[in-house]
Amino acid sequence: GEFAKPVVGRTTAVAHPRLGAVGDHVVLVDPDQRTVQIDDGAPARFDGADARPQQAGPDRPSALVATTTGLVSISLSGGAPQSSFRQAVGAPTAPLVADGCAYAAWAGSPATVVQGCGQNPPARLAAPDEPTLQPVFRANRGFIVLNDQDSGQIYDPTTERAVEDWTNL
Repeated sequence: GEFAKPVVGRTTAVAHPRLGAVGDHVVLVDPDQRTVQIDDGAPARFDGADARPQQAGPDRPSALVATTTGLVSISLSGGAPQSSFRQAVGAPTAPLVADGCAYAAWAGSPATVVQGCGQNPPARLAAPDEPTLQPVFRANRGFIVLNDQDSGQIYDPTTERAVEDWTNL
């Protein structure tokens, strides 16, 4: 294969950009200004700090951004960001979309982990037993896990259980 044709767009200067992708769409978050821009559209404001755009994922109608206060959904066709989960506390990790489900998590003791599949809004899952200080979602070979980069702990949000042995996945 070949690389796709580059997409060129315009944006204002962003001191600490955070990038995500939804299909062929670029998601640019400016955590300092609390704005999100899809492709070269107008920046839209959202509530919450320490914003993390979703990890690169499949094409869908909206992009996700996690903040210290919750999960925000932004339509790829424009419009104001919509809160889809508001009960978060703690540092967010970049949300992950896989197999028709969206996953988001926030550090804490206990951590907050949510899942929303299809048209269902995100709902809280059972949290890992141990404190989760630096969560990050990982997807490989069809498996999705939440990995705490601080402790090495692994949590499977699809079964809502800690993973002690990778061979059990």
